[in-house]
Amino acid sequence: MSEILRNEFKKELENIKSADIVIGIPSYNNNDTIKHVVNAAALGMAKYFPGIKAVLINSDGGSKDGTRDVVSSYQINETDLNLIFASKPSHKMDVLTTEYIGPPGKGSAFRTIFIATHMLKAKCLIVVDSDLRSITPSWFESLAKPILEKGEDYVTPYYTRDKFDGTITNSIAYGLTRSLYGFDVRQPIGGDFGVSGRLNELYVISKDWDEIKTVAEYGIDIWMTTLAAANKFNICQTYLGAKVHDVKDPGESLGPMFRQVVGTLFSLMKQYQKDWDHTNMPEEVKTYGFIVDVTPESLVVNRENMLNKLKAGWEKHKDLWNEIFRSETYNALKAELDKDSPHITKDLWVDIVFDYSIAFNFSKYNKDNDFIETMIPLYLGRTGAFVKEADSANQQEAEKIFQELCQIYQKKKPELLKLWKKAMATV
Repeated sequence: MSEILRNEFKKELENIKSADIVIGIPSYNNNDTIKHVVNAAALGMAKYFPGIKAVLINSDGGSKDGTRDVVSSYQINETDLNLIFASKPSHKMDVLTTEYIGPPGKGSAFRTIFIATHMLKAKCLIVVDSDLRSITPSWFESLAKPILEKGEDYVTPYYTRDKFDGTITNSIAYGLTRSLYGFDVRQPIGGDFGVSGRLNELYVISKDWDEIKTVAEYGIDIWMTTLAAANKFNICQTYLGAKVHDVKDPGESLGPMFRQVVGTLFSLMKQYQKDWDHTNMPEEVKTYGFIVDVTPESLVVNRENMLNKLKAGWEKHKDLWNEIFRSETYNALKAELDKDSPHITKDLWVDIVFDYSIAFNFSKYNKDNDFIETMIPLYLGRTGAFVKEADSANQQEAEKIFQELCQIYQKKKPELLKLWKKAMATV
């Protein structure tokens, strides 16, 4: 386990010996934003957890822009401290930085943080993204106190986000996770979490690091949430305000995230089938913090580009889609693609997600994450449909559309179970 830690870093941990709270920050070429995140963490520990031993760990993927130098040279801002305290507090937070060992990816960065947290026997781990511009010291109180004071094991973030931000969450991760595992967690791949020491132990010993490649990549967030839910840990969410980070139009810059998140989600469906093989309604989880009406940073998207990619995907993948979809799914999709402006409805989208999950787990495409790439044009088609549906909607009205989609996932879950068991019987 500790063999994946670099020797110098391991010695630093052994010298520190123990900690109450670990703050983990994965990074890769984030020198423009990481100082702000580290400073927020230091001020958060000083203000809300004086006297509690804290260690900040930056787990870096080999940055070429001096990200680690920014972290290693960090000194707490005395001016900021004076704004918070009438007198200088007695506060010390150890700040460590290391280059992780393992395949490139956010999950590998997290694995180093999990193992370090285990070695330090910390009661609480907080992980936050390194590109956050809206993070404040209060985030650390919000993520840690439910664990330290309320007995929670997993604290997920509850943000206010632009209606066109977080499309992977809103179209698939939220609704599918909610219907499968019975927890209404609004941001299952939010990136900023609180983790108890006992849940961290599960992350450390899991065999998934060897068996599911995408856990080492962007699949890490949905993996963390799924393991917490499937293993019945105490889950809650905490309000963090608006999330401002490096966000892009999903039709322009999707990158590998969709493939890795969805591939992980589908892989875990098979592994944890016994934990979702029921039709119970999802439970509300506790929400900490005070939800206020804030306006998030707006995101401009290009719907026409999304629809063009859907049409191009049809020409490229229609034979494959005819093979993996049920006839009713394929016919409904074909009818839409025959139109000048196709519109993938919420019902059709859920059928597409279910059919893909079956094909991924039980067909010749089993565990082929490149197969998920063929789903992207359909995802963009559904996102383009949402852009039209929410064109004049405010945040609250857009949220109603997401909740309607969740209800369809839940309504169609018995259908998924029937298809799943049929597929199992044929292999």
